[in-house]
Amino acid sequence: EAPAVRRLTEADAVHHAVRVVRAAVDAPLFVKLPGQASDVVALARAARSAGADAVGLVGRYPGFLPDLDGGAVLGSWGAWGSPACLPMSLYWVGKTRMALGADVPLVGTNGARTATDVLRFLASGAHAVEVVTALWIGGPAVLAELVAGVDAYLRQRATTCADGLEGFVGSALARTRDYADIPPLSSPAWLPYTARWSRSSGR
Repeated sequence: EAPAVRRLTEADAVHHAVRVVRAAVDAPLFVKLPGQASDVVALARAARSAGADAVGLVGRYPGFLPDLDGGAVLGSWGAWGSPACLPMSLYWVGKTRMALGADVPLVGTNGARTATDVLRFLASGAHAVEVVTALWIGGPAVLAELVAGVDAYLRQRATTCADGLEGFVGSALARTRDYADIPPLSSPAWLPYTARWSRSSGR
Protein backbone atom coordinates (compact mmCIF):
# COMPACT_ATOMS: atom_id res chain seq x y z
CA GLU A 1 0.00 0.00 0.00
CA ALA A 2 3.04 2.30 0.06
CA PRO A 3 2.74 4.85 -2.77
CA ALA A 4 6.24 4.03 -4.05
CA VAL A 5 5.54 0.28 -4.22
CA ARG A 6 3.69 -1.34 -7.08
CA ARG A 7 2.51 -4.94 -6.81
CA LEU A 8 2.99 -6.74 -10.10
CA THR A 9 0.24 -9.33 -10.39
CA GLU A 10 0.15 -9.86 -14.18
CA ALA A 11 2.65 -11.96 -16.12
CA ASP A 12 3.37 -9.30 -18.75
CA ALA A 13 4.24 -6.71 -16.11
CA VAL A 14 6.53 -9.16 -14.28
CA HIS A 15 8.27 -10.11 -17.53
CA HIS A 16 8.87 -6.47 -18.44
CA ALA A 17 10.18 -5.48 -14.99
CA VAL A 18 12.53 -8.46 -14.74
CA ARG A 19 13.80 -7.95 -18.29
CA VAL A 20 14.66 -4.30 -17.52
CA VAL A 21 16.54 -5.21 -14.34
CA ARG A 22 18.26 -8.17 -15.98
CA ALA A 23 19.58 -5.92 -18.74
CA ALA A 24 20.98 -3.50 -16.18
CA VAL A 25 22.78 -5.81 -13.73
CA ASP A 26 25.08 -8.82 -13.94
CA ALA A 27 24.50 -9.97 -10.35
CA PRO A 28 22.35 -13.02 -9.59
CA LEU A 29 18.73 -11.93 -9.84
CA PHE A 30 16.18 -13.29 -7.35
CA VAL A 31 12.59 -12.22 -8.01
CA LYS A 32 10.11 -12.39 -5.14
CA LEU A 33 6.52 -12.76 -6.33
CA PRO A 34 3.23 -11.92 -4.60
CA GLY A 35 0.89 -14.65 -3.45
CA GLN A 36 -2.22 -12.65 -4.21
CA ALA A 37 -2.48 -12.95 -7.97
CA SER A 38 -4.70 -14.82 -10.38
CA ASP A 39 -1.88 -17.15 -11.45
CA VAL A 40 1.36 -17.09 -9.46
CA VAL A 41 2.78 -19.93 -11.56
CA ALA A 42 2.41 -17.74 -14.65
CA LEU A 43 4.27 -14.96 -12.83
CA ALA A 44 7.10 -17.35 -12.00
CA ARG A 45 7.29 -18.55 -15.59
CA ALA A 46 7.40 -14.94 -16.81
CA ALA A 47 10.16 -14.04 -14.35
CA ARG A 48 12.29 -16.98 -15.43
CA SER A 49 11.79 -16.32 -19.13
CA ALA A 50 12.89 -12.71 -18.58
CA GLY A 51 16.14 -13.76 -16.89
CA ALA A 52 15.48 -14.35 -13.20
CA ASP A 53 18.01 -16.77 -11.71
CA ALA A 54 15.67 -17.79 -8.88
CA VAL A 55 12.09 -17.14 -7.83
CA GLY A 56 10.87 -16.36 -4.30
CA LEU A 57 7.38 -17.60 -3.36
CA VAL A 58 5.47 -15.84 -1.96
CA GLY A 59 5.38 -12.28 -0.63
CA ARG A 60 3.14 -11.20 2.22
CA TYR A 61 -0.58 -10.80 1.68
CA PRO A 62 -2.31 -7.43 2.01
CA GLY A 63 -4.21 -7.53 5.25
CA PHE A 64 -6.22 -5.61 7.79
CA LEU A 65 -7.04 -6.63 11.36
CA PRO A 66 -9.22 -4.21 13.31
CA ASP A 67 -8.96 -3.75 17.05
CA LEU A 68 -12.46 -3.94 18.54
CA ASP A 69 -11.50 -1.18 20.97
CA GLY A 70 -10.75 1.11 18.06
CA GLY A 71 -7.95 1.54 15.59
CA ALA A 72 -6.25 -1.24 13.69
CA VAL A 73 -3.83 -3.84 15.00
CA LEU A 74 -1.74 -3.60 11.85
CA GLY A 75 -1.88 0.18 12.00
CA SER A 76 -2.48 0.38 8.25
CA TRP A 77 -3.60 -1.54 5.23
CA GLY A 78 -0.43 -3.51 5.65
CA ALA A 79 1.30 -6.69 4.58
CA TRP A 80 0.42 -9.82 6.55
CA GLY A 81 2.79 -12.72 7.13
CA SER A 82 2.24 -15.40 9.74
CA PRO A 83 2.15 -19.17 10.30
CA ALA A 84 -1.43 -18.98 9.04
CA CYS A 85 -0.03 -18.05 5.62
CA LEU A 86 2.11 -21.21 5.43
CA PRO A 87 -0.40 -23.45 3.55
CA MET A 88 -0.96 -20.78 0.89
CA SER A 89 2.79 -20.28 0.48
CA LEU A 90 3.37 -24.03 0.18
CA TYR A 91 0.54 -24.25 -2.35
CA TRP A 92 2.29 -21.90 -4.76
CA VAL A 93 5.72 -23.39 -4.15
CA GLY A 94 4.37 -26.85 -4.95
CA LYS A 95 2.36 -25.76 -7.98
CA THR A 96 5.34 -23.84 -9.37
CA ARG A 97 7.70 -26.75 -8.81
CA MET A 98 5.38 -29.09 -10.71
CA ALA A 99 4.85 -26.63 -13.56
CA LEU A 100 8.41 -25.34 -14.04
CA GLY A 101 10.37 -28.44 -13.04
CA ALA A 102 12.96 -29.35 -10.46
CA ASP A 103 15.76 -27.37 -12.13
CA VAL A 104 14.19 -23.97 -11.40
CA PRO A 105 15.59 -22.61 -8.10
CA LEU A 106 12.71 -21.71 -5.79
CA VAL A 107 13.02 -19.83 -2.51
CA GLY A 108 10.12 -20.44 -0.12
CA THR A 109 8.96 -17.62 2.12
CA ASN A 110 6.05 -16.39 4.26
CA GLY A 111 5.17 -18.68 7.12
CA ALA A 112 8.39 -20.43 8.16
CA ARG A 113 9.01 -20.06 11.89
CA THR A 114 10.18 -23.57 12.91
CA ALA A 115 12.35 -26.35 11.54
CA THR A 116 9.18 -28.24 10.63
CA ASP A 117 7.99 -25.26 8.58
CA VAL A 118 11.33 -25.15 6.76
CA LEU A 119 11.10 -28.88 6.04
CA ARG A 120 7.59 -28.44 4.68
CA PHE A 121 8.87 -25.80 2.26
CA LEU A 122 11.62 -28.17 1.12
CA ALA A 123 9.22 -31.10 0.75
CA SER A 124 6.98 -28.83 -1.34
CA GLY A 125 9.79 -28.08 -3.77
CA ALA A 126 11.72 -25.08 -2.42
CA HIS A 127 15.50 -25.21 -2.73
CA ALA A 128 15.97 -22.63 0.02
CA VAL A 129 13.80 -20.95 2.65
CA GLU A 130 13.67 -17.31 3.68
CA VAL A 131 13.13 -16.71 7.40
CA VAL A 132 12.39 -13.20 8.62
CA THR A 133 9.88 -12.88 11.47
CA ALA A 134 11.40 -15.70 13.53
CA LEU A 135 14.75 -13.93 13.28
CA TRP A 136 13.22 -10.66 14.42
CA ILE A 137 11.58 -12.34 17.40
CA GLY A 138 14.30 -14.77 18.48
CA GLY A 139 17.49 -13.18 17.17
CA PRO A 140 20.33 -14.85 15.24
CA ALA A 141 20.25 -17.96 17.45
CA VAL A 142 17.02 -18.95 15.70
CA LEU A 143 18.92 -19.69 12.51
CA ALA A 144 21.17 -22.20 14.27
CA GLU A 145 18.10 -23.85 15.80
CA LEU A 146 16.41 -24.16 12.42
CA VAL A 147 19.50 -25.60 10.76
CA ALA A 148 19.97 -28.08 13.61
CA GLY A 149 16.33 -29.15 13.42
CA VAL A 150 16.42 -29.67 9.66
CA ASP A 151 19.72 -31.53 9.90
CA ALA A 152 18.43 -33.83 12.64
CA TYR A 153 15.35 -34.72 10.61
CA LEU A 154 17.32 -35.43 7.45
CA ARG A 155 19.84 -37.54 9.35
CA GLN A 156 17.04 -39.59 10.86
CA ARG A 157 15.41 -39.92 7.45
CA ALA A 158 18.70 -41.09 5.96
CA THR A 159 18.41 -44.29 8.01
CA THR A 160 15.46 -45.35 5.83
CA CYS A 161 15.96 -43.29 2.64
CA ALA A 162 19.24 -43.05 0.79
CA ASP A 163 18.26 -40.16 -1.51
CA GLY A 164 19.47 -37.40 0.84
CA LEU A 165 18.36 -33.77 0.69
CA GLU A 166 18.12 -33.83 -3.10
CA GLY A 167 15.53 -36.58 -2.94
CA PHE A 168 13.65 -34.88 -0.13
CA VAL A 169 13.12 -31.59 -1.97
CA GLY A 170 9.72 -31.81 -3.64
CA SER A 171 9.05 -35.27 -2.22
CA ALA A 172 5.60 -34.38 -0.88
CA LEU A 173 4.28 -33.56 -4.34
CA ALA A 174 4.16 -37.18 -5.43
CA ARG A 175 1.61 -37.89 -2.71
CA THR A 176 -0.79 -35.05 -3.50
CA ARG A 177 -4.25 -35.80 -4.86
CA ASP A 178 -7.01 -33.84 -6.51
CA TYR A 179 -10.43 -33.82 -4.87
CA ALA A 180 -11.71 -36.23 -7.53
CA ASP A 181 -8.99 -38.74 -6.61
CA ILE A 182 -9.89 -38.90 -2.91
CA PRO A 183 -12.09 -41.94 -2.19
CA PRO A 184 -15.37 -41.15 -0.45
CA LEU A 185 -15.47 -41.69 3.28
CA SER A 186 -18.10 -43.75 4.99
CA SER A 187 -20.99 -41.73 6.37
CA PRO A 188 -20.13 -40.32 9.81
CA ALA A 189 -22.19 -41.44 12.78
CA TRP A 190 -23.86 -38.06 13.14
CA LEU A 191 -25.13 -37.91 9.53
CA PRO A 192 -28.45 -39.77 10.10
CA TYR A 193 -29.20 -37.48 13.03
CA THR A 194 -28.63 -34.34 10.98
CA ALA A 195 -30.78 -35.75 8.16
CA ARG A 196 -33.67 -36.31 10.60
CA TRP A 197 -33.15 -32.84 12.06
CA SER A 198 -33.26 -31.28 8.60
CA ARG A 199 -36.53 -33.05 7.73
CA SER A 200 -38.20 -32.20 11.04
CA SER A 201 -37.22 -28.54 10.78
CA GLY A 202 -38.54 -28.26 7.27
CA ARG A 203 -35.10 -27.62 5.72
